[in-house]
Amino acid sequence: MNAKGGKNEEKQEQDENTRIYKLFLAAKECNNMDMERSAVELLAENYKKMFALDNARSILLDLSKEYLQNSKLAEVTDNQFGAGCSEYVANAIKRYYGVIYEFPINLFPFTICNGYVTIYLQDI
Repeated sequence: MNAKGGKNEEKQEQDENTRIYKLFLAAKECNNMDMERSAVELLAENYKKMFALDNARSILLDLSKEYLQNSKLAEVTDNQFGAGCSEYVANAIKRYYGVIYEFPINLFPFTICNGYVTIYLQDI
């Protein structure tokens, strides 16, 4: 997916991303969950502008997966913004969207009833 707009608009969006990532770093340093939430919201708005999206949830969750699974992308981000930045941003995105724990569906026995998932840990 490519960013829309001309060079000047692209530069402004990149500058905004830099500002947002600095906000993530400040949130991490202060352990400030409100600041973290604001940073995710700002990042979502910037991605919506950059990629002409109505909703940035999917692209941000994909970004979080890439940060956690793609050491090269994480390395580039951490080199630019500081060690651990990519992991923090990835986890902040997941917390914001309520995607905290991911595990293979066949790892635990479970049932779904009335929209609730029950995981049977005692059977492990």
